[in-house]
Amino acid sequence: MTTSIKISDKSKKILDRLQAKITLLRDKKVTLQEILDNILELMEENEDLLLEKLEKLTFPLGKKELDNLINLPWDFGVRTSEEEIDKILYGE
Repeated sequence: MTTSIKISDKSKKILDRLQAKITLLRDKKVTLQEILDNILELMEENEDLLLEKLEKLTFPLGKKELDNLINLPWDFGVRTSEEEIDKILYGE
């Protein structure tokens, strides 16, 4: 199963550079999906590095960061009507 996610332009440029470097080193094109899968495996093995980096984030978030967070799309793969959401949240 695959899921679509949004990434920043900065992150996309980093991924593109990595893809180009890996392609040159291996003489074979590597997909962005393969790169991301490997990055996530590395982060799972080195979770402490990720947690350390995340701890350095500053809170409270500024307006720009809050707007970005609020506008993130969330797709859980389940269609839910407004009525169902109200029932879950408010018991109505």
